[in-house]
Amino acid sequence: MAKQVGKFSALEPCVICGFEGRGFGFQLHLSPLHAYYDFCSKLCQGVGQRLAELNQGKIEGPMLSDIEQRAIVDARQQLAEALERQKVMDAFMNLSPDQIDDIIRSVIIGFQASVQRAYGRGEVPF
Repeated sequence: MAKQVGKFSALEPCVICGFEGRGFGFQLHLSPLHAYYDFCSKLCQGVGQRLAELNQGKIEGPMLSDIEQRAIVDARQQLAEALERQKVMDAFMNLSPDQIDDIIRSVIIGFQASVQRAYGRGEVPF
């Protein structure tokens, strides 16, 4: 649910993908007995609704499947190669695996959000 920040309301991050909330929300049966969740898109809201229906109103997130978690770890090598090509690897040498994974995850979320916006405008992204 939106929090009050000064004069403005700030949306929580999307519970599914972690991207910035965009005003899509869901609360199972609109009951105060269940948590309210914010989402970035109708797509994530639909996923969240289904998960809440299956789990008595609870949604754990941001959610990554085992395959997605493994894909993030597997992407470390490609990131390292790209950093070497750009000659910026030294700046990343002291980062932990969790920090590297956070960078990868952020790029993925940004990419997915851009594709979702393109679909929302009726564009074909590929």
